[in-house]
Amino acid sequence: RWYSSWMPNDIKAPFRWVWPEDRTITWKELVSQFDSAMQMPGWTNAWTMPIKTRIDMLSTGIRTPIGVKIFGKDLGEIERIGTELEKSLSKISGTRSVYSDRNTGGFYVDITPNRDAIARYGLTIRDVEDVIETAIGGMPIEMTVEGRERFTINVRYPRDLRDNVEKLKSVLVPLPAAGGTKKSSGMPGMGAAPAQQEYVSPLLASGDPIVDYSVFGKILAQADKMNSGSGTRGGDPFPGSMNPMTPGGMSPQMPAAPMNAGTGRSFEIPEGRPSIPLGQLADVKITSGPPMIRDENGMLVGYVYVDMDQNKRDIGGYVNEAKDVVKKEIQVPAGYYLKWTGQYELMEIMAKRMKIVIPITLILVVVLLYLNFRNFTETLIVLVSVPFALVGSIWLMYFLGYNYSTATLVGIIALVGLAAQTGIVMILYLDQAYEKRKKAGKIRDLNDIIWAHMEGTVMRVRPKLMTVGTMMIGLVPLLWATGTGADVMKRIAAPMVGGLITSAFLTLEIVPVIYTYWRLWQIKREQKQSQET
Repeated sequence: RWYSSWMPNDIKAPFRWVWPEDRTITWKELVSQFDSAMQMPGWTNAWTMPIKTRIDMLSTGIRTPIGVKIFGKDLGEIERIGTELEKSLSKISGTRSVYSDRNTGGFYVDITPNRDAIARYGLTIRDVEDVIETAIGGMPIEMTVEGRERFTINVRYPRDLRDNVEKLKSVLVPLPAAGGTKKSSGMPGMGAAPAQQEYVSPLLASGDPIVDYSVFGKILAQADKMNSGSGTRGGDPFPGSMNPMTPGGMSPQMPAAPMNAGTGRSFEIPEGRPSIPLGQLADVKITSGPPMIRDENGMLVGYVYVDMDQNKRDIGGYVNEAKDVVKKEIQVPAGYYLKWTGQYELMEIMAKRMKIVIPITLILVVVLLYLNFRNFTETLIVLVSVPFALVGSIWLMYFLGYNYSTATLVGIIALVGLAAQTGIVMILYLDQAYEKRKKAGKIRDLNDIIWAHMEGTVMRVRPKLMTVGTMMIGLVPLLWATGTGADVMKRIAAPMVGGLITSAFLTLEIVPVIYTYWRLWQIKREQKQSQET
């Protein structure tokens, strides 16, 4: 507290009753401590409540109070606009942090098949892609059941055989299995016709429509055998391996290159299934691109997250100022546009609904008042108390530091009914006193009306204050609420409490005056009509 650092302990005791030294820190102080304790380069803090974050994310796609969606056709241009928004919005008062999603900068391994090379070896695009999917990406081949637990068995190359581009180029793609018999014509001893071989897709050779799992099983078994220390036959480092018969005349008995010479691993390709490195069938390279691609309404979109201090500014005022700054400093090309979202989008939806709800509420209040009094003038006099009530609600929200929000607007709508209730009580007692004196023949001039209204106002102060006090007893404790949903309840109750205070006093002062002159006008009109007749 303000006295903790300099006041002696013996004197602090009386002050502790009013201002305890130990208190809970506010949300603003907690956020300040978080920001000072967690500052990491390249990261932006956006502090919010977990449940609120999930609701905002599901409803608008933005995790911060305010967000900007940049729609366009090119991700690079969207990123440029986003970085400019970061610089412009950071200068606005009340901004905590601004972060724009980067739409470029991701790294990918692109494998582009060479159709001519693939056709030269009798393969298809699907053959190559199936090997890429299985050997590099991994493919489930079986499921093991252990009691109630089930585990999928995936097959792919070990990490040390696929951890860089050169090793990926060495991934072996099985060639079509050679089959069929030689067909000759003529007598024995004469020259035979060349042998005709029928090539079968390597991934369909076993009859499996997707991949030949037996091949991979043999490969893995041979690799385990090599790792266990078994030797090679006849000094051949690649026993049983075969290379394809290429157009250049490569011998089918030439050994295949090891998959990873640096590790010493080598294994034989199954008999009748020659292979070729992936690098000879496709272009393998590292490229850069967007880490994530978002699209909405048929267009590419980028997100800018804006976190602001709602204790200093309201969201609507902040966005209005931000729109002016963006309009002056940022040039948005044709075909691109910005959409402000987050809680601001929800506020816009709420504002559209309130344009319908508020008029309907006022119409219902007027109709009910008219049905009660059967007099349109008295209905208007009761509605005079509503502006007086709004004065108190605005002042109390100002003193408490509450900004305009959906909760405060709901409280103001409820205040209309409460203010009308106090006005009804006032008009009810004024009517009773006036009609009583009028029946007794005591209403002749302005002084008689004033005395009648003195009876209806001054002598009936207690029931009016009891009406207002009963409502205050139910609303005032909400201003000190601390439980779940207290922030919403406080902002609903504050306009009603402030409005009841001002409406109670102003109604006692202003409504009787208006009512008195209305009754005086009625008396003069009646006297004039009687003189004319």
